[in-house]
Amino acid sequence: MPKQDLILLQDEGENWSVGFRCPCGCGDVIELLLLPDVKPRWDIKIDFRNRPTLSPSVWKTTGCRSHFWVRSGKILWVD
Repeated sequence: MPKQDLILLQDEGENWSVGFRCPCGCGDVIELLLLPDVKPRWDIKIDFRNRPTLSPSVWKTTGCRSHFWVRSGKILWVD
């Protein structure tokens, strides 16, 4: 998995999941499901500059326990 890229997995034009390394630097790979019938699930929007926005926030419950938003390709940490 690349260090600063988000990988979007699609099948026949349908978004399935996104994967990326945790931005805290711990090295964990985060995979988030985008399918409408699964829980938990996230939504992704790609802007005109190909920058991703994910919702809701990402909150790891194990390991480093990072909590952050991905907005317009940037990481916004939750206090």
